[in-house]
Amino acid sequence: MSALLLACSIENPLGTVTDPAASDTDPGTTDADTDTTAEEPTTGAPASACGDGVVAWQHDEGGEGSNVSAHAVAVDGAGRIVVLAAAEFEPMVLVLDPEGTEVWRTKLSGEPVDIRDLVVDEAGRIFVGGEEWATGQSTAAMLRAFSPDGEELWSFSEPGPAPADAAAIAGLALGQGALFSAGTTGTGALVVRRHDPATGEAAWETNHSESIEQVSEPAIAVVGDRLLVVARAMLSEQIYYRPLVLQLDGDGVIESVAVDDQIVGFWRDVEPIGAGEWILAGELLGDLDVTESVAIKRAGPDGEAWSTVFAGNDILEYVSDVAVAPDERVLVVGKTGTDDFLKEIPSVRCMNGDGGGLWQETFEFNDNAQFQTESANGGAFGPGFMVVVGDTRSGPHSEMWVRKYTLDCSTSSSVSRTRIRAHQRTRFKRP
Repeated sequence: MSALLLACSIENPLGTVTDPAASDTDPGTTDADTDTTAEEPTTGAPASACGDGVVAWQHDEGGEGSNVSAHAVAVDGAGRIVVLAAAEFEPMVLVLDPEGTEVWRTKLSGEPVDIRDLVVDEAGRIFVGGEEWATGQSTAAMLRAFSPDGEELWSFSEPGPAPADAAAIAGLALGQGALFSAGTTGTGALVVRRHDPATGEAAWETNHSESIEQVSEPAIAVVGDRLLVVARAMLSEQIYYRPLVLQLDGDGVIESVAVDDQIVGFWRDVEPIGAGEWILAGELLGDLDVTESVAIKRAGPDGEAWSTVFAGNDILEYVSDVAVAPDERVLVVGKTGTDDFLKEIPSVRCMNGDGGGLWQETFEFNDNAQFQTESANGGAFGPGFMVVVGDTRSGPHSEMWVRKYTLDCSTSSSVSRTRIRAHQRTRFKRP
């Protein structure tokens, strides 16, 4: 099955996808040993979306004898970097100033929780979503809110329905003066809620489970006056996950549901871009339900604008998070693995809102190591920079890292490229 199927042939929930003309571009390779490289411009080379992607600083915690991991990141209005992390399996929020100096950190109080997502609103309030463990094996959908100074403002908890007694929140989004969450229950339902940012109280709750056996890892975005929710869905009497896109109005009424039962894969994230459009990021599965490639797609009410797929020989591509800047630059983070599952390295890519100007940071497989496990788990844009968080694991130990990149806002035509040969195929909508 062509990897382009995931990016291009899912029926758009808000419009008809046109048949785009296809053109291929190859990111190429480099043998440089530094974290980033810059090549001399070539005739017709696209301008890099992020210039040279210079690493301004890196913050590390953990390592041998400890377990520290980073799960998500956001940037507040003051340019502070807000990291959702866990130290020795205790979830925490860590805030760094733009220079990488710690401002404060706080652990999540109450029952043990599994953390999933984080967003920061214009007032600097921090919202964390996840899963709260109660007695026995029962879990509840969980939200926590913090002030810009780290004071806990409120908590929200809703137990899962019987008989599974399980629920979680996996995705958060801000817009329309509200906080929105997307989660799941142990009974196989997708749950979308609108919350009051001041109290956490749910103004409404919408459940969807029709024709779905299982649903997991939903993400949510506010696109104008609509909500888009994406997830991996297993349809009744099928054994593979399929890509699901659910559209709701601002009052929680479901307007459309799209599940493509011809594609083995799923969308992992969705973010608004431009005027009423959105970016989708997902993975295409191959044999044995194994991820093979990453697909990125820009679409809107008038259909698909473009889509691109990252894939390569003898490597596996995964996506963890997508961020969109006000100037429509797109950051895609995840990991690249060997097809024997022994090694994984971070994947950090930046492109323009039109799908061009690809920049990729150089990470390399360690030929001297039998195992290698490192991933990029979250990304965000700030004023003049972008930030990526991830972790490096060695046996039972893990080290968290936070990496800030300075964005080159000039029209530089130098293009940084990865040594891993991942082929990019981009399809553009015909004018």
